[in-house]
Amino acid sequence: MTAQIPDVISINGSRKSLTSCPPVPPPERLDTLEKVPLPPIGIERMVNTTACWRRYQGIWEIRDDRLYFIGMRTGISDGPRESFRLIEPLLADWVLGILVMPEGKLVEYLHMGHASLYQRERYIEVVEGRITDSHELDDPVKITAYRKKMYRQMCSADRMARRSSRKCPHCKDTCLPHWEFCKHCSELLDLRVS
Repeated sequence: MTAQIPDVISINGSRKSLTSCPPVPPPERLDTLEKVPLPPIGIERMVNTTACWRRYQGIWEIRDDRLYFIGMRTGISDGPRESFRLIEPLLADWVLGILVMPEGKLVEYLHMGHASLYQRERYIEVVEGRITDSHELDDPVKITAYRKKMYRQMCSADRMARRSSRKCPHCKDTCLPHWEFCKHCSELLDLRVS
């Protein structure tokens, strides 16, 4: 797997990389919100490559101990998946999990997902859009051990999710319930539970 483009998050006015990539809002929720198009900044070319399997880059903000969805960049210049910024930030009350933000210098580059190792990693726990805990690790050995623990938990959750997988209406391939876009044909999926 190719190294992946991280999401972007703003904390106290400081822009950071977000490698845990929480899901964007479901399409039916996005359709009702007022948006403005984002001008291209160059990342759009990368979004349609193997460096971005999700085919979008989420834009987030943490403010007042809450996580907000701000917008997203895609490689599409018009239509339902064009790059946009919301007029009003949306409380990310659908997000449950741990946000991971690498910080400092790159210690070890790994050409796989978000596996590269940095000097520090900040972990922020989110429950229904509210920040419930935060901590930082600054030892590569501890970071690696913590990642392994998180990976085991994710694998367990992923096995459970596979039991409730569904078919993409466009290409008929199997998709997991938490996917926003089909990983096979890149079409936007309807995330409503049927």
